[in-house]
Amino acid sequence: MKNSLLVLFVFATIQLYGQTINPDSYKGLHESRLKSDINLYYNPLMDKYDIYFVKLDIEISDQSTSVSGYVTIQAKVTKELDTLLFDFSNYMTVDSVFIDNKKITVEHSDNIIEYIFNIPISVGEDIKAQIFYRGTPDPDGRGVTNAYSQDWGKNVTWTLSESFHAYEWWPCKQVLSDKIDSAYIFLTCDDDCKAGSNGLLTSEVDLANNKKRFEWKTFYPINYYLISYAVSEYQDYSIYANPEGGAPVLIQNYIYDGNDCLYYYKSDIDETINFIELFSDKFGLYPFANEKYGHCLAELGGGMEHQTMTTLGNFGYYLVSHELGHMWFGDYVTCGDMSESRKVGHVNSSSGISTLSVLAPLKRMPNSLR
Repeated sequence: MKNSLLVLFVFATIQLYGQTINPDSYKGLHESRLKSDINLYYNPLMDKYDIYFVKLDIEISDQSTSVSGYVTIQAKVTKELDTLLFDFSNYMTVDSVFIDNKKITVEHSDNIIEYIFNIPISVGEDIKAQIFYRGTPDPDGRGVTNAYSQDWGKNVTWTLSESFHAYEWWPCKQVLSDKIDSAYIFLTCDDDCKAGSNGLLTSEVDLANNKKRFEWKTFYPINYYLISYAVSEYQDYSIYANPEGGAPVLIQNYIYDGNDCLYYYKSDIDETINFIELFSDKFGLYPFANEKYGHCLAELGGGMEHQTMTTLGNFGYYLVSHELGHMWFGDYVTCGDMSESRKVGHVNSSSGISTLSVLAPLKRMPNSLR
């Protein structure tokens, strides 16, 4: 019975505590972008290469949604490759593109970057594409959002790429079956800010003109929509969980600096220790333990389980635990198509089942079971 409740605990909360404050409006947006309508979107040419490394080196701001910099994509050719495609919004500007260090001319239209090779690339060959770009993402999209926190007096900018919105802010391949083996996410921002992302923060580099670069690296396979950033005048509050049978897990939290934000949220954030230790006991050890788990606070109505660093709007008990649960189910084990995510992770609002009534017994679990 306890294990059954735990499974419901992880998945059922999306209706009340998932990626949006309004489930009905989210459902419409989510389904309109699902592209399980897949034939309107999916291009089989993208099956001809398998990405094994991505490096994003971009400048961002807590004051706007603008993005500039470059992405390096390294891939292995899996079928003879005559046409190279990447998803990328027409709202953004491509300044230059290099294929294997040679500058080339591409077509950028219909939200696609396209390059046709004079001589096709053979199976088994490696290919490297480097794309320099800039721009302000579609204001009607949801890939990048900027807002001001009335409660905490801070500006914040964050990404939310599920399900097919990564292309709004970086050139990518939006195919769930092709996980990226490892990724570097280098984020340059004003030096009074911190920029959070996936993996481990390996360096903070002071730059000219009052800028700082945060260098995040992840060596776990990651899907395109889970790569993220959030930037604000943050402070870092880090703690550790100690799951039985495993190494300590860093829990790194970027929350607004000042105005007693840490005092307000500290006890709720500390509950993450209990969640990680409990889930590690029930589901297997936390799958990204060599890096971290963490949170970036932003002005959204729920949360999004970006691998190793969830973006969320508050530290509510069910929200935090729900998004953490996705590290096992959603991030480590990923659906093959976005329509599957609705089957396992979404509750039908017409079912009449009260999510809170299902979850309430868990909050009253004795400490010995947490």
